[in-house]
Amino acid sequence: MACFSMPLPRSVLCLAIPAALALVACGSPVVGSWQSDLSLNPAPPWGSRNKLTVESDLTGEARIYATPSNDHTAWTSLKFELEGQELDDGITWKFAMSCVSEACNGDDFRMECKVIDTGADLYKMKCDGNHKWVSYPFDWEEVEE
Repeated sequence: MACFSMPLPRSVLCLAIPAALALVACGSPVVGSWQSDLSLNPAPPWGSRNKLTVESDLTGEARIYATPSNDHTAWTSLKFELEGQELDDGITWKFAMSCVSEACNGDDFRMECKVIDTGADLYKMKCDGNHKWVSYPFDWEEVEE
């Protein structure tokens, strides 16, 4: 786009539109830091919470604690990179969760999340995973910053 060859009002418009779009993405309720709404007891370290960070471009990372299906006492911390997309309703997002930890064993999954406005200052988010993660409780609360 050649903004510099346009008359002044259009060049200002060329600069204003991308800035406005960036503000819309930053204002998305899914963007920010999240933690599991409950501590994961008896997950070591005791009282740990899952963590999720979503950037304005809907990429991010997560730290999720889980147990293998054959040993529910052996907690593992898995790191995920994520890529998301907003669905048409403005309250639902889909995330592709790619496991990047050494302990990954077919742990990639997708989750669909709905942001819930509780009427308070902080949002909650309820997500449903697929594959191995279909019954895992992905209930998040926004982290105050």
